[in-house]
Amino acid sequence: MDALLPKVMASDMLVLATPLYVDGMNAAMKAVLDRLIPVLRPFLVEHQGHCRHDLVPACRAGRVALVSGCGYPELDNFEPLVAHVRAASRNLRREYAGALLRPYAESLSGLAKAGVDVADVLAACREAGTELVREGRISKATAARVGRELISRERHIRAVNVHFRAAMRRR
Repeated sequence: MDALLPKVMASDMLVLATPLYVDGMNAAMKAVLDRLIPVLRPFLVEHQGHCRHDLVPACRAGRVALVSGCGYPELDNFEPLVAHVRAASRNLRREYAGALLRPYAESLSGLAKAGVDVADVLAACREAGTELVREGRISKATAARVGRELISRERHIRAVNVHFRAAMRRR
């Protein structure tokens, strides 16, 4: 954190990236967020109807974006994580700039090998980065392209179960 804190304090944009683990961020991302306390002054102030801390004078306000993938096919699995990152953004006095959320993310390369067109999803990820730089946020349309359904839930379930049955037989 000694190396990271000065970079966070000088940044206009924090991009938090984590796989979705049990409806939330992984332990490493949570540890980073917990260790950002030094960017806040100890005194409470009212801010937008809530008690908050002000930033220390050397810390810039800015934005926070989220990038996450999970193994489940439904986007609503990300809701607890997004709520947590939105709350952390408010606590850090940063504007929430949006999220790239990719269901069954680990399957993208396998889907491409199976002939499923994933190019639009990958192009939308690149576009989201461009939007963050140019506009300071990820558009809802781009986020929707990143998270769009590529195969049916039923096909995903079958493929995952075939994979795990094969892995279990190998043991």
